[in-house]
Amino acid sequence: MMKILDRYIRKTILVNVFVVLFVLIGLFTFFEFIDELDSVGQGNYGLFAAIKYILLRVPGLAYDVFPLAGLIGSLVGLGAMVSQNEIVVMRTAGISLYRIVFSVLKAGLVVILIAMLLGEFVVPVTEQYANYSRSVAINNQISLKTRNGLWVREGQNYLNVRTILPGNIIKNIYIYRFDNDNRLITSSYADTALYETGKWHLKNVSQTHISENRITMDTNVDAVWDSLLRPELISLVSIKPEDLSIVDLISYIRYLVKNNRNSQAYQQALWTKIIYPLSTGVMIFLAIPIVLGATQTLNMGQRVFTGIVIGLVFYIFNRGMGNLGLVYDLHPLIAVATPALVTFIIGWYLMHRLIKH
Repeated sequence: MMKILDRYIRKTILVNVFVVLFVLIGLFTFFEFIDELDSVGQGNYGLFAAIKYILLRVPGLAYDVFPLAGLIGSLVGLGAMVSQNEIVVMRTAGISLYRIVFSVLKAGLVVILIAMLLGEFVVPVTEQYANYSRSVAINNQISLKTRNGLWVREGQNYLNVRTILPGNIIKNIYIYRFDNDNRLITSSYADTALYETGKWHLKNVSQTHISENRITMDTNVDAVWDSLLRPELISLVSIKPEDLSIVDLISYIRYLVKNNRNSQAYQQALWTKIIYPLSTGVMIFLAIPIVLGATQTLNMGQRVFTGIVIGLVFYIFNRGMGNLGLVYDLHPLIAVATPALVTFIIGWYLMHRLIKH
């Protein structure tokens, strides 16, 4: 019987959560498309490119609204069960409130897992490609990105950057220099380049010099590269901290710490990647006492409105704590976890009152 109960509650919660999720995605996608029309016509950024950009943004939008969808979907699903007296029937059959809550939370774990997989494996790829393709189309100075990275021509030099990171840092750089007869005369590889004092400082450079008579090679040297390629242009296609996966964030944080650079923003992005999907579970947990503690006269519109208000408050609180964490140098875990923790405490308090009465 418990397995049947779990399946029924799980199906009810998941169906309503994903219906709400698709509705929210549709609304936010429409508003973002309207906003994006202002950029249509810049460079090579046409209507088709704008549609492509918006479609690539859909996984990111879904990830952003998962907590709100979890809250509203749970309010609607549980509310329907209350309105149809299904909860009363379950309680009359001897099923405890704890067991009902447990079944709801098991459904919440499924939603959390989906959000985590989306945020780790799908969103980093689609967001990076969406932002890059948009920047390439709008800014004609950037050459087309291929599977081998960013290509830029500068006079007789051809630059290939495989990895672009925030903070004016590029990695895995290949520089090919040709003479006036289009013959390759120098091939250079640099592990890392950092923009300082108006120039690129190349680290761990390997250079191959090609002439008619011989080929020579210099390795493990540092060099200064005076290029027209500026950080302002690179920043258009650099990867934002929130668009990196957990694995990439950990790797990049280690790089920053090793080189004595500020990693606060990236540590905060890392904890956000870990905590944010759990916020969806917290929202589903909060929906339980809100619905079961309310009267049956609460209609669907009121439940949706309640979910929207709570979701907006949580969103503002979450963003506000993130900004305060960066401004006042708070520990990233404290800045990121506080909104979810406060919401969980409120839900726990309401649940305690519900059980007590």
